[in-house]
Amino acid sequence: PNGGRCGSTLLCQAFQATDAAVVYSEPYALDALSFMTGSLPQEVIDVLARDIIRVLCKPVTSPKRVDTFVFKPKSPQMECVTLYGRVFPNAKQIFMWRDRRMTAESLEKLLKQLTLVQLGRVACAFSGTITGKLSQMKMGPHSRFSVQDVVDLCQYPIVAGLLPVAITLSAYREFCNEGMKVVAVRYEDLVADKENTLKAVFEYCNLDMSLLPKALNGFLKDSQAQSGFARTTLRKVKNSPWSDEARKRADEMMERHGLPPMDVPVPCEGVISCPQEGTVYST
Repeated sequence: PNGGRCGSTLLCQAFQATDAAVVYSEPYALDALSFMTGSLPQEVIDVLARDIIRVLCKPVTSPKRVDTFVFKPKSPQMECVTLYGRVFPNAKQIFMWRDRRMTAESLEKLLKQLTLVQLGRVACAFSGTITGKLSQMKMGPHSRFSVQDVVDLCQYPIVAGLLPVAITLSAYREFCNEGMKVVAVRYEDLVADKENTLKAVFEYCNLDMSLLPKALNGFLKDSQAQSGFARTTLRKVKNSPWSDEARKRADEMMERHGLPPMDVPVPCEGVISCPQEGTVYST
């Protein structure tokens, strides 16, 4: 699971570059499954999850041996973490996120490239609460979005990017407190020290370290180069200002998701990308 704009696509690209991994980025089947969570009996959901993953992990024709299957779900699919851990107890689950403020600013630039998002914000101006309720219905019960979250992100574009990272951080801390087998990788660590971060990921996933040089080659190109989200494009987009009201709404959103205000670091455990032992504080 990831908090958006946090290097998850880049990490998937590194796995793909090894030629020993099959990578699925936001597969629709798992997205559809997440919508059913809570509306069907647990045993039915478990069978569906098992069968979907098994089909996606079917043998593939490859000149080289495939040792690893990597799944990158959409960021709202937090409730499926317990599901995958239950059905596949030996699977390795990694959370990814980035500094909250930087995530908000980066994701706002990306959302400005999406015409439908801009039209949705115009519609929200007429009735924010109705739009919020409709959006919550569309996202499904698994998303952890509240009506007020959607209202805020429509009215204050700079706040929009905070929601995925707020949900991710909140869920990760909750799962750690429950003793689940999850770890985390911070975007800032990945960018600052790619080799050591990848080493930590490979060790956690029990992957062959001889694949590391190939994986590092996966960082040499822009993971979004062929899309409207390329770095060269987003650099030209300007962010909305952090007004006093936007800051207030941001802090209220953090509170709704059990996190401290924006100017207070978030304590997190199990961050494998950082050499520091014990609790790591994320901004």
